[in-house]
Amino acid sequence: MKKKLIIVFLLFLASAIDLNASSKDYLYKSFDPSFSNWGTTGLLNMPSARFQEPGTIALSFASHEPYARLAGVAYPFQWMEAIYQYTDIRDRLYSNVYAFSGNQTFKDKGFDVKFKLLNESRFLPQIALGFKDLAGTSLFSSEYLVASKYYKNIDFSIGMGWGTMSNNRISNPIGKLADRFSIDRGAYTGQADKGGTFSTSSYFRNEKVGLFGGAEIFIPQVKGLRIKLEYDSTNFDIEGNKKQELDSRINFGLVYTVNKNLSFFGGRVRGNTLQFGFSLKKNFSRKSSSIPKNDHKILDSSDAIKQATAINSRYLYLASLQYLKEEEINVRTVGVEDTKLSIAFSQSKYTSYSKAYGRALSILDQIAHDEIDEFELISQNRAFDLSSISVMRDDYIAFKNNRDFTTLKNKALIDSGYSKNSKHQYRPAFNYPVFFYSLAPDFATHIGGADRFFAGSLDLNFKTEILFNNSLNLQLDISHPVFSSFDVLEQGSDSILPHVRTDVIQYLKEGDGLIIKRAQLNYFQHPTQSLYFKFSGGLYESMFGGIGGEILYRPFDSFWGVGAELYSVRQRAFDQKFKFQDYKTTTGHVTLYAEIPSTDVLVKLIGGRYLAEDSGFTLDLSRSFNSGLRIGVYASRTDISYEEFGEGSFDKGFYFYMPIDTIISSHSRKLTGYGMRPRTRDGAQRVNVSLDLWGLTHEGSKNNIYDTFEYFYD
Repeated sequence: MKKKLIIVFLLFLASAIDLNASSKDYLYKSFDPSFSNWGTTGLLNMPSARFQEPGTIALSFASHEPYARLAGVAYPFQWMEAIYQYTDIRDRLYSNVYAFSGNQTFKDKGFDVKFKLLNESRFLPQIALGFKDLAGTSLFSSEYLVASKYYKNIDFSIGMGWGTMSNNRISNPIGKLADRFSIDRGAYTGQADKGGTFSTSSYFRNEKVGLFGGAEIFIPQVKGLRIKLEYDSTNFDIEGNKKQELDSRINFGLVYTVNKNLSFFGGRVRGNTLQFGFSLKKNFSRKSSSIPKNDHKILDSSDAIKQATAINSRYLYLASLQYLKEEEINVRTVGVEDTKLSIAFSQSKYTSYSKAYGRALSILDQIAHDEIDEFELISQNRAFDLSSISVMRDDYIAFKNNRDFTTLKNKALIDSGYSKNSKHQYRPAFNYPVFFYSLAPDFATHIGGADRFFAGSLDLNFKTEILFNNSLNLQLDISHPVFSSFDVLEQGSDSILPHVRTDVIQYLKEGDGLIIKRAQLNYFQHPTQSLYFKFSGGLYESMFGGIGGEILYRPFDSFWGVGAELYSVRQRAFDQKFKFQDYKTTTGHVTLYAEIPSTDVLVKLIGGRYLAEDSGFTLDLSRSFNSGLRIGVYASRTDISYEEFGEGSFDKGFYFYMPIDTIISSHSRKLTGYGMRPRTRDGAQRVNVSLDLWGLTHEGSKNNIYDTFEYFYD
């Protein structure tokens, strides 16, 4: 089940098109690389060695008979391009059995990846190595090596391809290294049960390889227009498992860039087929990726407030409580000691804690009397004292006009916030319980089924969090469908493992009334500076409920941590209310976390027992950007065999999450995103318990505050 796909697409579309763009944007002169029919940066059918900027997310659609292809593209690094795509093969049915799939055309899932091997220099080209249909059905499986070089306004590319890009032109040069590379790699059957398997033994195998090349020509004095020409090395006898008519290997087309995010393209391929498409992209790597929030609070009565707060410390406490609350920063405790004002706070408004620190300090500077020369701010989340920052008032003022956050960061004292508010004399009373809630439309989708490629529902979703005290909360997530097409789905699970995930269609179909997605009670504790604890019980997700806990050891000034979790769970009934099925198990994992310095890369090595009672490991690699975007990939191997796992052989996938406030004009800590795996199976599946400890403590970690300090004066 693919949650929120439609809303993610619509938000991304609005962000990329930029409805507030000026007329000049629509004559945008772009020299960025454009996308090919395959979603990769390239020519028409052939790739180039070019890459988009790291932190870019893109959608590309192309249609040329008999194919229509939709690709999601991500650039986690400047040297890596990752693509997940669906190809609609319109001259082939999904199945020869009408009762099974009706007249649905065949849909092929594919995962492509491209790596930069060499940057372009004055005399050398940029070189990249790529893999198409890396873990698919072999219908489009190929590997290629390509070089690209600019000359004035022309970007030339030349390369060689294996597999479906072979075209039988010259002998395989790798065959001289080992005889096995000169052997034909076998038939391209496109068998569904082979999907998701990495066929490494076939990589770079071919008796012959294909040579391809072309150019992307940027038209002078015509903003946003370019011409593409290429020699196509596709072997049309085997691509897609059905021979395509070929009149010419010279393809040509035009690309028009509407603005820096939106492009349209069209052309002619195979000498007999028109092609057209579009691409949307947005870069989220920099602070400028977010829509500016010009909402700084400037107090007209600042001088009068300072005179009042100079009377006694209680007035300073009350003013801090009032004016920070107006900024949606909740004061937990306040301490006044000689010329130092110390405040512990929590907040759910700003994605960046550095921005929250800066906004809080801006208010305090406007209300604190002149004898206060040092501010200490302590951030808290639930029962956790996360971090503290101490800033001399003169330093804050001195670097404010020039927004010199770098010098301020070097002068500020950033430390753990553990127990730093223990001696604060002012502690406002909270009227518990406190309610937070939202009521909004939601989408659920199921993509790639044999019954129908796409089915979905529009739901009315109610979410609430009830705080009983600083350590205890209850999360509720309840939905009711307004419209649903899930009743057309019929295909059941063929898994021989316990059906911990593969009965997803029954959950979609029988959850046709009020459903409880989550009803989770959490208790948090922070017993030592580096140790965090969470106990949770209830309905964790749509498929499982239970009881258990998590513990995390994470030193404040360290780039690593280790966590452990243990849950006793039982499978929920398909109607997703309060009943359970017979299946129950105990699942638990130990996780090693490591943030690689200066890369923003988080490595998670997870080992333990999964929901289907298989045991093994998951490796999760992700990169975050200062805008809040996170792009990641993962793969798991457990003690079940490839045959027991079923189609796909082992669990793997990718995901991305971006903060909503990058594409709206107000502040929000909400995230939206999407995750995809080639096939949903029962092996290597974990229970989805909300509010994991690493995530709760990450924003207040020393590494994250240092990395995002550029937001301090925003």
